[in-house]
Amino acid sequence: MLARGYGLADLEHGVPITPATRFNVASLSKQFTAYAIALLERRGQISLDDDIRHYIPEVPDLGGRVTVRHLVHHTSGLRAYEVLLMLSGWNRDHPLSRDQFWDIVGRQRSLGFAPGQQHQYGNTNYALLALLVERVDGRPFADFMRDEVFAPLGMAHTLVRRDPLAVVPGRAEHYTRTDEGFRRNFVWAFAYATGASNVVTTVGDLARWDGHLADGRSGGARMDALMHRRFRLSGGDSTAYAFGLEHGDYRGLRGVSHTGGGGGDYFFLRFPAQRWATAVLCNHEDGPGASALAYRLADLYLAGAFPPEAPAPEAVRVEVPDAELARWAGEWREGGDERLTFFVEGGTLAYRYGGDVYETVPVGGGTFLEGPLTFAFGGDSLVVSRPGWRGTFRRWTEAPWTPTAADLTAFVGTYRSDELDADWTIRAEGETLSLYRRSFPARPLAPDDRDVLVLADPFDDMTLTSRLAFERDAGGRAVGFRLTTTRVTGLAFRRLP
Repeated sequence: MLARGYGLADLEHGVPITPATRFNVASLSKQFTAYAIALLERRGQISLDDDIRHYIPEVPDLGGRVTVRHLVHHTSGLRAYEVLLMLSGWNRDHPLSRDQFWDIVGRQRSLGFAPGQQHQYGNTNYALLALLVERVDGRPFADFMRDEVFAPLGMAHTLVRRDPLAVVPGRAEHYTRTDEGFRRNFVWAFAYATGASNVVTTVGDLARWDGHLADGRSGGARMDALMHRRFRLSGGDSTAYAFGLEHGDYRGLRGVSHTGGGGGDYFFLRFPAQRWATAVLCNHEDGPGASALAYRLADLYLAGAFPPEAPAPEAVRVEVPDAELARWAGEWREGGDERLTFFVEGGTLAYRYGGDVYETVPVGGGTFLEGPLTFAFGGDSLVVSRPGWRGTFRRWTEAPWTPTAADLTAFVGTYRSDELDADWTIRAEGETLSLYRRSFPARPLAPDDRDVLVLADPFDDMTLTSRLAFERDAGGRAVGFRLTTTRVTGLAFRRLP
């Protein structure tokens, strides 16, 4: 095992990071919560197909049977509490209590989608799994994990942090960079409920964890298979997400990994067949990129294991006339929300995504490359793929909506979400609309599809895409809208008189 530390764990006191430094690894914690669920299932104390309300009746009956399995694979339809709280105006500099968690979860009156219909990552799922462990076992989740997981696996420097203000010896502080320099980053250290986050560990203990997964000591072949089993959605597709680990391919090798972003940048990567793994833990959320560093390490250490690669794009580039490139210009959508806009610029087919522009490399046959992405056009279909993922987009042919000032004025008013316990107000400011909500500055709204407005300036990195789809009564009056954003689908708002 090779372990190294770089930089500072505490800027104020000049404490260096070493292999023994502890980090709150945010969502890397999920694989340990999933392992606890697998232990209970192996012991016959639960079934993955049990209704979660059997163990946690406080979860509202939202019209669909949510099982333990749905929670593990993020296919429950339950909305992410961390986004709901942010949308409600919660001050993220304050610690999150279990009462706050239950208040926002208990307010929900519907699911974002039918359980098992789709995969939507969110921390509500794993916060409930931790509570389920407590209800079944009788011990606090932190005690269960210490006694049944960390101690038996020899992870002596790993624990579940019960209190965000508790002192943990050897733990790195979290930092973010501002124009004035570094500042402590309390936001995500406080924001995640136990189960979804709050495991504190070291690179050495993560190496021990990988060793147990690799050699079967994690509970035998059945346990290992369960931890790596994907979920089959009701439509027949399989999710990449298993038990707190995400499946993918990298340069022809099968790997599993997970990211963490709570106040830092964390990445755990395993290649099971090659019996190789790495963990990159950084206490600065704007650092060099933990996942990129992990894959660079894989390139070095597994250089002889990768199958031969295809020629570099530059070696197979073909010249395509602008008229041919123009065939693929326009908007393409996957489902209703994911979209790419292609256009011809300087003899190249480029696309716009998330406000940024990327140039592609033509390789013939309607196929274009950009970084790890391959774009294969055919008629009105576009297949986008990268290692471990594939999606199908369709050409969007509806005419753009160009509302008049009167059209936009029809949306002006105050709208209430009982599920957030929050009011949002839309105001006309000149020829544009702005959205106002508690504790946050105004955000501009821009027209999208007919009767759909989008946030032109996201609230934060948790809501990069936010769409307000308005509903009208029989007389044509806008009476409410449904909000869809990152980790939240179809949240209802009604217009107030």
